[in-house]
Amino acid sequence: MRAFLIVLMSFSPMGTFAQGLINNGARIVLTSSSNIYINGTTGHYTSQSSGLINNNTTGGTITVMGNWVNNSSNTGFGEEGATVSFASSSAQTLGGTNASSFYKLNCSGGGTKTVNTGTSVTNLLSVGSSTTLASGGNITLKSTASSFAGVGPLLSGAVISGNVNVESYFTGGTSTSRSTRAVSSPINDASLTNKTYKQLQSYMLITGPGGTTNGFDAGGTASPNAVTLTKYNESATLSQSQYTPVSGITQSSTPGSGFFLFYRGNRTSSSTKLNSPYATPESTTAVYAGPINQGTIAVSLTYTNNSGESSYNGYNLVGNPYPATIDWSLVTKSNMMDYISIVKPGGGFAGVSGGIAFNGGVKYIQPGQGFYVRSNGTSPSITFTESCKSVTSTPLRLLSVPNERTGRAAHIASAPQSKYNLIRLELADSLNRDETIIVFDKDSKPESEEKDVIYLGGSTVSLSSLAADNRAMTINYVPDADQIKEVKLSINAVATKSVKLHLTDFSGAPFSDILLRDSLLNQEVNLKEAGTYEFSVDKADPASFGPSRLKLVFVPKLTISFFTARFHETVSKLEWSVANPGNSKIEVERSSDSKTFNLLAVLVPNSTASYTYSDKNPPNGTNYYRLKTYDHSGKAVYSEVVKIEIPMPDKTVALAIDVYPNPAPSDLNIKLNRPDIKNISITIYDMLGRKVKTAKMPATREIKIDVSGLAANMHLLNILNADTGELIGQAKFIKE
Repeated sequence: MRAFLIVLMSFSPMGTFAQGLINNGARIVLTSSSNIYINGTTGHYTSQSSGLINNNTTGGTITVMGNWVNNSSNTGFGEEGATVSFASSSAQTLGGTNASSFYKLNCSGGGTKTVNTGTSVTNLLSVGSSTTLASGGNITLKSTASSFAGVGPLLSGAVISGNVNVESYFTGGTSTSRSTRAVSSPINDASLTNKTYKQLQSYMLITGPGGTTNGFDAGGTASPNAVTLTKYNESATLSQSQYTPVSGITQSSTPGSGFFLFYRGNRTSSSTKLNSPYATPESTTAVYAGPINQGTIAVSLTYTNNSGESSYNGYNLVGNPYPATIDWSLVTKSNMMDYISIVKPGGGFAGVSGGIAFNGGVKYIQPGQGFYVRSNGTSPSITFTESCKSVTSTPLRLLSVPNERTGRAAHIASAPQSKYNLIRLELADSLNRDETIIVFDKDSKPESEEKDVIYLGGSTVSLSSLAADNRAMTINYVPDADQIKEVKLSINAVATKSVKLHLTDFSGAPFSDILLRDSLLNQEVNLKEAGTYEFSVDKADPASFGPSRLKLVFVPKLTISFFTARFHETVSKLEWSVANPGNSKIEVERSSDSKTFNLLAVLVPNSTASYTYSDKNPPNGTNYYRLKTYDHSGKAVYSEVVKIEIPMPDKTVALAIDVYPNPAPSDLNIKLNRPDIKNISITIYDMLGRKVKTAKMPATREIKIDVSGLAANMHLLNILNADTGELIGQAKFIKE
């Protein structure tokens, strides 16, 4: 007869079993707040018959102080979500006649935890200080199209000994899946007979130089020794090949290094994968079996200063050495730029450089991923440590999600934010997108520089911006928009098709219109207004693609940052300043009803960006004033409307305020000539129209204001009746 020792743990958030727990076919259900504690050296958990643990939510913990024995007909858990913790200071074992599958497996407390039977982890494997987890080749870290397991930081004497099986999922299913992946091994294969490349050959076709003589698979008819595995050669010049084939299948893969793998799918139907027309690759789960890389891993790199190739120098291919996500910002670097770039299956690159993410790149790198870094000095190196792991972060999964539309909400939150002003453009078809970024920096040159990110290639669409020396860039540092004037774009597609150019971010050019000029169609579009420009690439017409068709033109637009009006004696005095003068004339207009405006004057731009105008004959009553300028296309652009109340003939207005000293070093004195006012409101503006100081106080004959904290420059003082909002007076003063 079946014994039901525990039927439903969700009724009790905490259960303690000092003499062990035998599950003889029961279904134990855990919620997020459920905890089972099996105490004592005999506090074993034994599952028999069809015993099962289910999670109805993520969470819940089972702490085992004895051994884990799974003799049931299943892997122990029906649903994922629980943490199983082996926490005794004594030795513990995981065994049984059947394999066990854990969501989170934690080993702590010291001593050795020995795994004697098949044990898989789908989320996180953690080992505490002074604790050894003896895998014995029985632990498998799972990987699927949507998830992978990682190993947490191994600190303060934490060790995982023996071989571990680390899965890596490669997605197929489309024609673009037949492509190059940048790969890194999570195991140290130095002591293994079957090295990393040989292990990969068990799951996919690996051809190479020398063919079967060097252990590779036989190639296709046209290319019997087609190269599948390559390394990157940093020292090569642009006239040389930068890729070196792996010469033999038995070579070792150095921890922390990266290599390129041309992915064709699994090993089935080899003829159609090696001979044209090629079959669509399937998805494949490869398994690296060996001692996992752990502890500190130092990687020595190279820097070659090839003359005239500053934008191309210093690129090295490295790899995440750990079976865990790492945070690039936590990696120790010497003579290295803050740059990573990852190959996107099907073409193109995603990464981060100098705090600027491109094509949706993030600083987190998945296990098994190779990536480019860039050195900029002699004896460069990077050092990976256990503290670099970031197991709860979300990396780009460019091994398993080749068609991921990077650059969107899934990764934007973890992308580092730039300190620079920039614009982003994106070229897209129905399959892929490619991004170029133009960074405005007053200290940059129009020509290519070391800090630029050279364009390394695209996919079904390609987009780059050109430096003044016509070098294609993914991130192009240029002078400020009012200095650079224009930037050429280079566009392409693999076939004749319709594509769309999107201006996805123009925050870095707030005072300029961004015009797209199409020389093929002889037309111009304001991208700030349109957002998207759709056009066709015709592979039969070279003028429809390449670097000569499209260019961006930056047209400064007059932006009024400060505009005030006041009535003094018999004159309306208008004052304003602009953020960038540009070349547009400025028209002053007046209205009596705020609807129909008449032209008063036309002013031309000046070098100071500050303007005044006096309306010497304003009509009595309410007068409305506005400024009018024109954009590049001749479209009128208007300022805000300000108004002045002109007193009727039977009223008199005395000079309301006097200010002194002017210039004012620290205190500004105001003499108020309005005894009828009880309370006043004071506002001080800088010459860009920004409020820099406000105050409210009772109205007295003499008022003193502390201006010591203001910048040394011209300022405007406004005083209002705090009870009615009436403008009492205005005055300019200079802060010394």
